[in-house]
Amino acid sequence: AKMYLAGEPPYDNRKHYPLPALVVMDLRLLDGTGFELLDWLQSHQDLVPVPVVVLTVSAEQADKQRAYRLGVRDYVVKQRAVRELVGTVRVWAKQWLGEEDAERPEAKGA
Repeated sequence: AKMYLAGEPPYDNRKHYPLPALVVMDLRLLDGTGFELLDWLQSHQDLVPVPVVVLTVSAEQADKQRAYRLGVRDYVVKQRAVRELVGTVRVWAKQWLGEEDAERPEAKGA
């Protein structure tokens, strides 16, 4: 993920590998902690404008506060019900990506 976000080879052509409009991440990653990635993102000024939202199992208030201090725009504890998760993703699409048609009929069947 860091190589892509930093635009390092082989991802150095932003025309082919553009910056994401939104980063959705968990705090528990295979190659480290989400906090390490959030700290790394904050240290790269060109990436700070990219909204980052956390979707995680951690309901710990300390984790939430730390994530917000590291620039997270939203922090959501994973819901067990898929319908609730779909609703959260629709809100993010509308808020962070400007997806006004996030409520289109074919999306409601998800």
